[in-house]
Amino acid sequence: MQRLLAVTILAAIMITVLADSQTYAWNGLQLQQLKTTKKCPGCDLSDADLSSAQLGSADLSAANLKNANLSNANLSNANLYRADLTSATLINANLSFSYFGSAFLLMANLTGATITSINFTGADLSGVTWVDGTKCSWASYGKCEKR
Repeated sequence: MQRLLAVTILAAIMITVLADSQTYAWNGLQLQQLKTTKKCPGCDLSDADLSSAQLGSADLSAANLKNANLSNANLSNANLYRADLTSATLINANLSFSYFGSAFLLMANLTGATITSINFTGADLSGVTWVDGTKCSWASYGKCEKR
């Protein structure tokens, strides 16, 4: 009887721990740091929902933004040097005057994004869905080479 009680208690503890654990890859403290200071170089924000976030002039250099949702976000004047935006969603985002030098945007979606005076020097744009909905070809570096 005591053994059954111990197993039941252990099972309840495990269920509680598993239910409370986050299934997100992003770091909650770093997400709060970004929202508070707009500075988060090297942060892990993969899979984060940053839709409609006001991140103008933010420093996200070398940040991990894989699969992040940045739809309708304001990233004007942001520093995204060497940031990883692989498969990120940037639909209707304001990217004006931002720096994406050497960033990874493989398979990202930029449909409807504002890209006035943006710097993509050395950025990997392979497979990106461009602002007009067309796809960039593979081996698109620094600019979107249309298929």
